[in-house]
Amino acid sequence: MRLNWCASHFLAQGEKYIKEERLQEATESLHKALNLNPRLLDAYLHLARIYLNEDKPSLAVDELLKATKFFPENPVLLATLKKSYERETLHSSQILKVGIRSELNPLTTLKATESLLSYLSRNLKCRIALVLLPTCGSINQFLKEGKVDIAILGPENLTRTEYKSEAIPLVLISSNKQYVQRSIIVTRKKDIRSIKDLKGKNFAFARKSSITGHILPQIILSEEGIDPEKDFANVYFMKSQEQVLLSLLEGKVEAGALAEHIFHYLTSTFPVSGEVDILARSDEIPANILIARKNISSKLIVNIKTLLLKYSESNSSNKGIFSECTGINIKEDNTQEGKTYTVILAGL
Repeated sequence: MRLNWCASHFLAQGEKYIKEERLQEATESLHKALNLNPRLLDAYLHLARIYLNEDKPSLAVDELLKATKFFPENPVLLATLKKSYERETLHSSQILKVGIRSELNPLTTLKATESLLSYLSRNLKCRIALVLLPTCGSINQFLKEGKVDIAILGPENLTRTEYKSEAIPLVLISSNKQYVQRSIIVTRKKDIRSIKDLKGKNFAFARKSSITGHILPQIILSEEGIDPEKDFANVYFMKSQEQVLLSLLEGKVEAGALAEHIFHYLTSTFPVSGEVDILARSDEIPANILIARKNISSKLIVNIKTLLLKYSESNSSNKGIFSECTGINIKEDNTQEGKTYTVILAGL
């Protein structure tokens, strides 16, 4: 009780100094308050505003990040943190362009990557520009023309050879700490208990070029004797895997296909009423890889890789996201079914 009273006293004292524009003394009092009670949201907010007024956004971010441990969803705190991040990035003239061919809607992509990109921005002391790549095959062009500095290379690009002359592998990206990914077919209908029960139903795929949202699910269906063109009432191709799940939740389709890690992210991030059942899973394919264009500085490449590996170990929710990748080897074979590829990710 005594500590709380003292903390409240220093908080009130700090607020008094702010009104009197004695900001140095206010800062000292607010820090004393937080040393006694680190759960004083107003103290963090006052400090952040002082630092922003003094054009010290990095110090504001530091205080606000401490507060998020206790108040992770406070709207005023999050709005002030966003403002502080924006002010911080404006202090740097250097811009790091990050390319993503996302399977999510643009706004969800921003939400999913905001924490990591903010972390890179702060530690590299540069601004981050998120570039949403128009097609899977555009990675090489964007790297070559300098439109992106680092980019996520998905499994659909692993068998391409042209990007190798333009890129350096940085890290493997995992959602399950095993550096593989797979597709799933999902439904909400209790009368659909197997793939064969999908006959005559409405079904949603992601883009036709999507490995996890279309090609792998096609294989699952084919192995069960299902031909989408003949056996489904209607087949829809969505612009994102997020839209696949939304169509299912809204009852527009009875089943759909998407990547398992995207499914778990979406259902853990957004409210989903009722159960969504996984009918089938595909075979595993290699994880995504983060690559950098070859003609950016070697020092920056080392810094990015070091920061990503450090981020991966920073807390339990991030643990295992990134692992060092030192090379990508592709073995091509001709079989009766056509060309097959064996992908070896060096560094695991």
